[in-house]
Amino acid sequence: QVVDEKGNPIDGVDVECLDKTFNDYRHLVTDAEGKTTIRGLHYRVTELAFRLTHEAYVSPPDFDRTIEPPNDKAKSTHRFVMHPAGTIVGTITDAETQKPTFGARITVGEVLDDRLPQADSDFDGTYRITGVTPGEAVVTVHLAEHAPELKKVAVEAGKEVPLDFALSGDRKS
Repeated sequence: QVVDEKGNPIDGVDVECLDKTFNDYRHLVTDAEGKTTIRGLHYRVTELAFRLTHEAYVSPPDFDRTIEPPNDKAKSTHRFVMHPAGTIVGTITDAETQKPTFGARITVGEVLDDRLPQADSDFDGTYRITGVTPGEAVVTVHLAEHAPELKKVAVEAGKEVPLDFALSGDRKS
């Protein structure tokens, strides 16, 4: 079961599970009670790794993403707690023309990792990144023929923070 910090169930959490012993991957989604059931695991599984994803919640930094199923039972129940996430919204424009840019890749985090929150700018240059861990976040924008731009922003749980970028430099004529 996946719950918030008050114990309320969280519906719609993507639960990815990897049986590290037998390299068996599963993807499930929690129901209205925040529950999901992983069936058909090998009886000799010794370690399961989890990744929980939801647009409005994040796992805490100290979240232990592995569990050792009890070897003396066929079933076990586990509870995971997630915390409210923040959202970053904004517009990407060309600094010279002031026009919105389409297709810019906006990523959150200090390293490039597809598992971190990210988005692409729409036709009107807007973007929205959900599931951002509260605290100081590093946001980077990449767009072909433009220099990458990087900014830091303070993200609060359950709130939207605006962050606009005007891309310039290194544009090819």
